[in-house]
Amino acid sequence: MTLTPQTLHALQALTAQDKALLAQLQTADDAAEAAAIMADAAAKNGIQALEADIAKHFEEASQTAASQALSDSQLEAVAGGLNDDGRMALLSVFTLGIGCALISIGQAAGGKHADGTARYLDKKFC
Repeated sequence: MTLTPQTLHALQALTAQDKALLAQLQTADDAAEAAAIMADAAAKNGIQALEADIAKHFEEASQTAASQALSDSQLEAVAGGLNDDGRMALLSVFTLGIGCALISIGQAAGGKHADGTARYLDKKFC
């Protein structure tokens, strides 16, 4: 048996409401211990969830999370930084489009950045 969306929602709600349960889960040494704690809490609260199913869900969630690594630009954006698209949008807004026009002219002229690269000029922002 697998965990249904309704069961997962009930387990999430239980965890959100029960701060002691959340603390226990956070201090668990591994997924198997966390699954045992969650299964016990589920049983005490009338939620039908087997420890094996919870452990399988934790394992699948862990594998999914591990395979979804963020790129450097995604990490920068999440951390509050700006990626190239964000920088160019700000340039365009704060220069009332003049910055965008200059980049477009540089692109048309095949210009290069001072370090010899086509940084910013190789992207089609405008």
